[in-house]
Amino acid sequence: MKTGEFVVCINDTFTNPRTNIDFKILPKKGEIYTIRSIYPTGGLGEDTTGVLLVEITNPPIYNAALKGKIEPGFAAKRFCPLNEVPDGVLDEDNEEVVEKEKELQLI
Repeated sequence: MKTGEFVVCINDTFTNPRTNIDFKILPKKGEIYTIRSIYPTGGLGEDTTGVLLVEITNPPIYNAALKGKIEPGFAAKRFCPLNEVPDGVLDEDNEEVVEKEKELQLI
């Protein structure tokens, strides 16, 4: 993944009880988003990559490790590049967008 890349949410199941407190807006499975920023994080006891999305902006929350407020992001593993979307994730309208994206990459 890289900044500016179009991705599709493939997992919108959030089990952490703080999710509804920390996030005002969440991504929805099958929706297309644009990567705004990518950053390393050690969240949930594992090293993972976080992303911020152009289409979603949440208010900053306090981060104890950084001793300041930051915008909460989402685990990159919740998203898939448009050209790697598994079958059944996109609705019909979004499938047309992916096909157009693939055509443009071939030109």
